[in-house]
Amino acid sequence: MAEGDTLKRAELRLKPILLNQKVLSLWFKRLKGYRPRTGQTITNVEAVGKNLLLEFDQKITLRSHLGMYGSWKAFPEKTLEIRSVMYKPKTSAVLVTSAGSVVCSMPQILETFPTASRPQALARLGPDLTSDTIDFHAVTAAALAKPQVMLCELLLDQHVACGVGNIYKSEALFLSTLHPFQLVKETSEQQLHDLFMKASAMLRKNSLSGNQTRKTSPVGQYYVYERYRLPCRRCSTPIKRSYRGEYKRSTYWCPQCQK
Repeated sequence: MAEGDTLKRAELRLKPILLNQKVLSLWFKRLKGYRPRTGQTITNVEAVGKNLLLEFDQKITLRSHLGMYGSWKAFPEKTLEIRSVMYKPKTSAVLVTSAGSVVCSMPQILETFPTASRPQALARLGPDLTSDTIDFHAVTAAALAKPQVMLCELLLDQHVACGVGNIYKSEALFLSTLHPFQLVKETSEQQLHDLFMKASAMLRKNSLSGNQTRKTSPVGQYYVYERYRLPCRRCSTPIKRSYRGEYKRSTYWCPQCQK
């Protein structure tokens, strides 16, 4: 599942192949906007929240949002024959440089826009929680401005802070001992501050390498995520799950630890 750390790891994998490299060949399926051309140079590779941005020297930026099932794969020092992968039903983009090849599969969004004018979807994003220069006081202030929002929905609101998805939502709330359906107005400023700090710490820790291993618990892969009815790692109470909320996304929590 693509969350902020997934995109940061993709950035790490793609940079050696794409950054400051001239595109030798490329192919897109269902790309919205101007199509980059061969011969152009990629001048920036950047993950922003759940988006990966590739900037070309013609001042065009390619944006991919991976959604639930998208991915970027890298093939260092390997020149792929585009025809060998373009007919695969999941393939949406292929870029080849002298340093290797990259393939994007099943993105939720694949589009380009003029670099000078980022689309509204990006302009409204809050601070990226994978960054090490976050103003958590500003994030907390943005959270406090939404008093009627449940905490499980707050963490998914990319306008407050971006990068958190289902996994880190449930895990951060567990580590903060906060009930997922508690309202912002029922939560102290310090609790909100600490909640976003915990989410950021997990995202950053899992963003440090290009591999796909994600871990939030020292005793297993997760504390509560996808552990419905299994015993809590702290108190042995069965973990609960709900799809309550505006986004209808799964939320996992311990009813004893998160009263």
